Formats: sequence, structure tokens, C-alpha cells
Amino acid sequence: MSQILEILKILIPPSIVAVVVYVMIKNYFNNEQAKQKQIANDDLKKELIPMKLQAMERMVLLLERITPHNMFNRMPGQNLMAGEYSVQILASIAMEFDHNVAQQLYVSNDSWKAVITAKDWMINLISEAEKGLGANASAQELKTLVLEVAMKAEIMPTTQAIHFIKSELA
Repeated sequence: MSQILEILKILIPPSIVAVVVYVMIKNYFNNEQAKQKQIANDDLKKELIPMKLQAMERMVLLLERITPHNMFNRMPGQNLMAGEYSVQILASIAMEFDHNVAQQLYVSNDSWKAVITAKDWMINLISEAEKGLGANASAQELKTLVLEVAMKAEIMPTTQAIHFIKSELA
């Protein structure tokens, strides 16, 4: 029995030291790993901020380009019938949207939903206006009708989406 006690007296102190050293080393490496992850996250955030800002700029540009008055200034549609002009405008909206679709990676889901809502509103507005005109209506008549309906809106979804995106920057 006394030999067992002697052996325990010899083995217990180094065992305690070994456990303490192990715990300290483990904690040190865990802390270092956490620091490295934090540094990597900070670096990623530094890289993503310019991309997010650029995506927001592109979303605002898209929304500005598809507002009725800006679209009509870019695409005058002279000597076109309303049906032909409607097709051109809808194709332009689709092209603008498709060109910017990847930007959804860098903006919030709510911002992206606002952009989609605005785009869909514009497509619906143009389509419904064209349906409401006669077969022989001119592009100018389509523009006038679209602008009249847009002006009656309390706030156009394009403007609303722009305000929302700007509010996310604040």
C-alpha cells in the first residue's frame, strides 16, 4: 500500500502539470484560430463593401433607367405604332434587368424584392397601357397614357425602391 502511495505521489503532480499545459495549449490554439477567422472575416468585409456599394449603384441606375420618363427619353419611338414601341420598351427593361441580375448577390433580399417589384410594375404598366389603346395607336399615345398613369401613382415603385436602397446605406 505504501508503495502505491509513493507511486501516486510521484505520478500525480506531473499528471496535473500535463493536464494544465494541455488545456493552456489548447486554449492558445483555439484563440489563435479565432483570431485568424476574425482577420479573414474582416478582410472579406473590406472586399465586399465596395462590391455592395457598386451593386447598389447599379440597382439605382437600373431603376432610374426604367422609370417612364427616362425610358421614353432614351427610346423616343418616333414613327412607331404603340404595339411595336411596347415590344421595344419591354425588351429594353428585360435587357437592363438581365444585365444586372447578378447584383442580387450583393444587395439585401428586401432591396432585391423592391427592384423586382418596380420592374414588374413597369412591365405591367406598359402592357396594360398598350392593351388599353386601339390597334392603330401611336407610340406617342402609349407614352402619354403611361405617363398619365404613372403620375397618378402616389409613389412609383421605382422611386420607392430607390429610396429603400438609399435607406440601407444610412
